[in-house]
Amino acid sequence: MKIVIPVTTHDVARLPKMVKALIHFGGLIDHSIVFLHLPSCSEEAKQAADEIRAHVGGVVCVQTAYEFTFGLFTDVNMLFVAAVRYLSNSGNKDPFLWMELDARPNDYGWANTLLREYKQKGRACLGCVVDLPMIRNEILEVVTGDKMMMAVGIYPTGLESNMESAPMVSDLGKPPPRNPEQPFDVYMRGALRRIGMAHTDLISDQWNTGNYKQTKDGITCEPRPFPRLVRNRGGLIAKEAVLIHGCKDDSLDLILFPSEKSHPVLPATSKADSLGEKSEISHNSPPAEVSVSRDILPPSGSGGDLTKEYVEARLKEGSLRLNVLSKQVHIEQKALEANLIRIGFKVQKPSGWIRSA
Repeated sequence: MKIVIPVTTHDVARLPKMVKALIHFGGLIDHSIVFLHLPSCSEEAKQAADEIRAHVGGVVCVQTAYEFTFGLFTDVNMLFVAAVRYLSNSGNKDPFLWMELDARPNDYGWANTLLREYKQKGRACLGCVVDLPMIRNEILEVVTGDKMMMAVGIYPTGLESNMESAPMVSDLGKPPPRNPEQPFDVYMRGALRRIGMAHTDLISDQWNTGNYKQTKDGITCEPRPFPRLVRNRGGLIAKEAVLIHGCKDDSLDLILFPSEKSHPVLPATSKADSLGEKSEISHNSPPAEVSVSRDILPPSGSGGDLTKEYVEARLKEGSLRLNVLSKQVHIEQKALEANLIRIGFKVQKPSGWIRSA
């Protein structure tokens, strides 16, 4: 899967924390990242690419031909179209995740979990599907039956040539006054419904929220003021979510990284648990403590070593790094690496990805 991260002057300050979260949660060796940036953000994008290069299957920085200065919605519309066209022109055949800079992963192996859900649902698009709110007689109606998929989600390649979406893509790629100047997820909703879209609880879209807090029940957030009537988000983040979108302040980052030396503190992800994922972080754990459920404790070989069968089964579920496995099975990294080598695996340096020898 391609992960497209748009970088604009509106939110470039969020890029370092996003990169930090991506590196921490890992599981990206089977995926590649495209930093799609405006000319004014080239240095920040290149620095981000250099930092994450060893942790992903591939990374590239793609610069727009000129600076977009038309306002947030139109700039994002034109960047989305630039992404669609770049991926097509580069021969990409993979689906792509549009991941804006106010989104954060919320679980180890989150990208693999999303891609597996995408394949299982069998639709062209996967994301948070909601009713488009409408204002009638100065009253906001939130149950309208007019379904749309929020922007952060997985899309197919070829949107620029699909007969349903091509006209919308063409419109969204034009500068004002020819640009519709509606958010692309609103403008394309009819086309995406016809192409095929599916809802997932793995993406929690909390557009325009803040004041995130860690509670005994999980992470909560509150809606932020907006100059017109909108459907307010907020409340308790679903435990199934592996990707959270929409935090407009630093409060979610402060939960994920309470100090620069701490690991994220997160609620357990029940969706991942049900799929056999390895993400058992308890609600009230100190920053670096990870608890592993009995049903995923590895079978022991001699002396408590991991067996080859166990590691092979883990690798079939997705990419695996030494530091993540070490925390999950409570074996020190140096001893674990020696164990892996004995049973026929190797650990790539410096990234720590585990591979068959």
